[in-house]
Amino acid sequence: MSSGDNNTYPFLGVTETHHSLEHGFGDSAAIRGMYDKFQTWLMSQIATFIRRLKATPEGGGSMLDNTQVLVVSEMWGGHAHDELIALVAGKAGGAIRTGRTLNCGGRPHTHPGAPITAERACEKP
Repeated sequence: MSSGDNNTYPFLGVTETHHSLEHGFGDSAAIRGMYDKFQTWLMSQIATFIRRLKATPEGGGSMLDNTQVLVVSEMWGGHAHDELIALVAGKAGGAIRTGRTLNCGGRPHTHPGAPITAERACEKP
């Protein structure tokens, strides 16, 4: 899903589009409330997906052990690209060490050569 998403989510009580919520996050308590409702729902969907990967046997482990899931927003409060948080789940067949936090020291998540892994995105190009 992209913040360019122009859908509304009436089943959540969200009457603004995801895109407008991203841009208008700081405008009012009502907008922040809708944004929080949507993000909470979205993260619960992602959590369900990750749990299902973990519960699916594959090889000597689970499907999650052999997969990488990357969750990141391309924007925050407009078109700012700083202080973004990325969630990486799975071990990608052993290519990723899990259970840690990486601080990339302000390095943009969009720098050239930043592959999908957060660990490699912190490397100098």
